[in-house]
Amino acid sequence: LEKRFNYHPLTGPEQAGKYGQIRAKRLETAKLVRDLTPCSPEQTLAINALDLAMMLGNAAIARHS
Repeated sequence: LEKRFNYHPLTGPEQAGKYGQIRAKRLETAKLVRDLTPCSPEQTLAINALDLAMMLGNAAIARHS
């Protein structure tokens, strides 16, 4: 639990680049969902799922790098 809920500082520019790549792809996909689907609860859930995927990807990098 300590590792999970602790602050994980950047270990270098490579790690920051990985965060950026994940963020950019999730944003690209979120825009695609927004543009191709009607405004609806399902659209909101899809975009929320992308947000969660981004956060979990970043957490994996932070916790295991």
